[in-house]
Amino acid sequence: MHTPQTPHSARAHSTATDEPVSHDLTRSDEFGSNPDLSHAASASPFSTGFNVRAQWTALRALLVMMLVLGFVYPMVLVGVGKLSPDKSNGGLLRDTNNEIVASRLIANPVEGDQWFQPRPSAAGDHGWDAMSSSASNAAVVSQEYQDEIAQRRAEVAAREGVSEDHVPVDAVTASGSGLDPHISTAYAEIQVPRIAKATGLGEDDLRQLIKVNQVGFMNSFTGSPNGVAVNVVTLNYDLAKLVAE
Repeated sequence: MHTPQTPHSARAHSTATDEPVSHDLTRSDEFGSNPDLSHAASASPFSTGFNVRAQWTALRALLVMMLVLGFVYPMVLVGVGKLSPDKSNGGLLRDTNNEIVASRLIANPVEGDQWFQPRPSAAGDHGWDAMSSSASNAAVVSQEYQDEIAQRRAEVAAREGVSEDHVPVDAVTASGSGLDPHISTAYAEIQVPRIAKATGLGEDDLRQLIKVNQVGFMNSFTGSPNGVAVNVVTLNYDLAKLVAE
């Protein structure tokens, strides 16, 4: 038998049938009417306003960093360098005609018995190449390296008139850069008799020059356990002026 639906049962049936649609509409209405949810939607990373603000913040940060790192920081370094212009300009040494003759920061080869000799150099094909600063990278246990050290020791001993046992280690080994202008006090001392004979200067005068050109290191320098070394470039520079007097 067909049971006629009452208005109440019809409404109930309609509600049950449309419940998912009615539920979705209710959630949509709540989302649209809730201020907090609306604000969250407007602050979404996908919203136009958020992207504009983020891009403007990134642009400002970029401009500030460009100003600081591209202008302020370099200018500060230039200002600090001006406090010691001699070092910041390369430690250049000039002769009486104001011509650049050397840099106190870079060793250079010298010829003749009247000069203090620097350390050997492995920079470049022939040594002392400022465009190819490097060490030999030879292994200490290498037979080729040991033969080279032995040959250098024999040459220095013959040149300075001392036994091979008195040749300092820095006289036969190159520095890491190949351009280090420093030698040990011991290496400078064994060269004094040869230079005194070649220049006619007194040995005491030469030892005084060595003392004037000594520099200190925080760590022990090769051949100088007390951390004191001699700048051979400035030493020869002062020697040239003394000979010219």
